[in-house]
Amino acid sequence: MRSLFRATTSLTFGLLFVGALAGCGGATTPNGGSAPAPSPTVAVDRQAAGLMCAPVGDCGIGDIGPGGGVVFYDAGSTQPWGRYMEAAPAGWNGGSEDPNVEWCTDGTGTRKEHPFDIGSGATNTQIELNQCPSGAGALAAGYRGGGKSDWFLASKDELNELYEQRETVGGFGNHGYWSSSQDDLRFACSQFFPSGNQGENNKWAKLGVRPIRVF
Repeated sequence: MRSLFRATTSLTFGLLFVGALAGCGGATTPNGGSAPAPSPTVAVDRQAAGLMCAPVGDCGIGDIGPGGGVVFYDAGSTQPWGRYMEAAPAGWNGGSEDPNVEWCTDGTGTRKEHPFDIGSGATNTQIELNQCPSGAGALAAGYRGGGKSDWFLASKDELNELYEQRETVGGFGNHGYWSSSQDDLRFACSQFFPSGNQGENNKWAKLGVRPIRVF
C-alpha cells in the first residue's frame, strides 16, 4: 500500500498530516515576505452587513469582493499582483462543504516555478493546469463567482492568510486544504485548518479546495 505522506507528526480525523518539512512546513516568512501586514479584522461584521467594495477603492477584511467572495487580505498598497484577495464564499460549489479532491488526478507533476509567496498563486495554478487538467487547480480555476474567470488555487503563503481569516470567510471543514505550491514531483503543500499546521501531502490525496482571486 502506498504511503500517503512522507513524514508524520499527528493522527487527526484519520489523516496523517506532515509537519515542518523542507519547503512546505510553516509560513515562509510572516505575511508572505515583502508584502505588508494585512489589515486586522474589523470589529463590525461587514459581510453580514452586505458591505461591498468596488474593483478599485478601499476594501475592508470581510467585505464582499467584486467576485462575490469575502475579502481576506489587504496588502496595504498596490503590489505587482494587485492589492486585495477574496475567497469564494461558503457553499461556492453548490454543496454544504468544500469539495475534497486530489491535487493532481494522476498523482504527478513537474516541479517548475511553484513559489510559496503571496502573489504567486495564479501563476502556480496555471502551471498546475498545464500538467494536470483535472484536480484541485482545475476545480478552483473553473469557479465563475461574480462572473469572474480569474479564480485560482492559493499559494502556500496565500493559503496561510486565508487560514488566519477562516472565521471571517466561513464554511471551512475540519480537514486539510490544498495550495498550488509544489514541493517536488509527488508532493504539494497543504494546510490543516483546525490547527494551522502546514506541511505536504501526496498529490493523489484528497484535500479541500477553496478558490481565491486577486484585484
